[in-house]
Amino acid sequence: MPQTQSFKDMPLWQRSVQLAIEICQVSLELPNAQKLAAVTQLQEAAITIPTTLARGSKAGKQGFITALALARQTAAELETLIIVLQNIYDDKALPALQDKTMELQVAVATMAQRMSKTQPAQDV
Repeated sequence: MPQTQSFKDMPLWQRSVQLAIEICQVSLELPNAQKLAAVTQLQEAAITIPTTLARGSKAGKQGFITALALARQTAAELETLIIVLQNIYDDKALPALQDKTMELQVAVATMAQRMSKTQPAQDV
C-alpha cells in the first residue's frame, strides 16, 4: 500500500467495514442474541478485520503483509462463527454473510500475494 494513501481509501478496508456493519446489524436482530457469546465473538471478529487493516497500513510493507495474514485468519474465524450461528438460528441473512466473508478472505489473500511479489521501495 503506498504510504500516501489513507487506509480509508483502500477498497479492501471499505469492503471489510461494510461487512462489519452488516454483521452487526444482523446480529442485533437475532432472537436472544445478547445471551449468546458467539454473537459477541461474531461482532468482535467482524470489527477486528478493518481495524487490523487500518493498523497494518501504518506499519510499513512487512507490517501490512502481517496485518493481511491476521485479517485473513480473523475472516476464517468469522466464517466459522457464522456457520455455528446458522445451526442455531434460521436467519436468511446468515448464508449471504458467509458468502461475503469467503469473498473477503479471497480478496485479502489476493492482496497479500500481490504485496509479497512487489519489490521493496529503494531509497533515493
